[in-house]
Amino acid sequence: MKINKLSIWIVFLLAIAVVGSSCSKKKSTTEAKKASQFEVIATAADNYLASGKAPVITSSNVYANLNDGNSANDPYVLSIRSATDFANGHVPGAHNIPWREIAKTANLSKLPTDKQIVVVCYTGHTASQTTMFLNEMGYDAVAMKFGMTSWDTVAAHTHIYHSSDPSDCPDYPVETTPHVLAKGNSFPTVNHTTSTDPKEIIRTATDAYLGSGKAPVILSSALYTNLNDGNTSNDPLVLSVRGHADYLAGHIPGAVNIPYREVARDTNLAKLPTDKQIVVVCYTGHTASQITMLLNQLGYDAVALKYGMTSWTVDPSKNPSAATNRPYDPNRDCGNYPVATGSGLLKIANAVNW
Repeated sequence: MKINKLSIWIVFLLAIAVVGSSCSKKKSTTEAKKASQFEVIATAADNYLASGKAPVITSSNVYANLNDGNSANDPYVLSIRSATDFANGHVPGAHNIPWREIAKTANLSKLPTDKQIVVVCYTGHTASQTTMFLNEMGYDAVAMKFGMTSWDTVAAHTHIYHSSDPSDCPDYPVETTPHVLAKGNSFPTVNHTTSTDPKEIIRTATDAYLGSGKAPVILSSALYTNLNDGNTSNDPLVLSVRGHADYLAGHIPGAVNIPYREVARDTNLAKLPTDKQIVVVCYTGHTASQITMLLNQLGYDAVALKYGMTSWTVDPSKNPSAATNRPYDPNRDCGNYPVATGSGLLKIANAVNW
């Protein structure tokens, strides 16, 4: 009888040990998943996208805010153009950190955490990429729509000018047949740091992308040529991040659709290929640029279609959304506001955390 009781206790203790070991393994697996650099970045992006924050702000709203007589509500204007172009003309009061240097620790320490940051570039594309990054890092950032071309039309100040003349848009064909990607692709491996700090993981992944020298955009003419060169092996995946109704009304032939605010979800990222370029398409290039930043942070090879669907076709019968998401028009979208010249040094605004 004593032996039986002893045996029972031994079995009981072994059972507890097995269950404990199993729980420990499950916990370790969960912690390992949480520690995945891919997952950390995707989660930060998904939280930002799900917040509903507006991706852009118009130059008229920025101007009104800066000139309402109340400096307490002024945003921090961050120009990410080159130092030379910044010196030639910039939004008064703006600070300058060139785009490819924005993820450096020393530069991030200069940015405030207690006010909105309005990011300004040339046409809105790299500003939108930067906006995605800064929001992932916990800043409150928004891109100025159409960049400096919406502030001032003087060539020396804007550097890059996009006309709304319909002759500038090639009016390429579209289709209305939807295309669906099956889930099942493996995620890229992201490993740019040994740190487990989420912000350092995001920062190093961003710095690696920006340091690669990859172009942030592709022209519609280059995309059209590629898709129609008779060689399907070099075709990119065209990812439309417009609303599903707009996608169905007319999209680039062969394009697939994942709405902008849903891209960072695991179920959607698992549909994207890791063995070919992804060309991201939106309305005017702004939200596509945000997604381009995210995908490159995650290890995909992505690029935004410059000016979005407005550079593919502005024919209302092919692109109905062009009526409300219109191409840049200097007469409508540019306020020709005053600019400041010269360069300025940024002081450290927040040396404690990002």
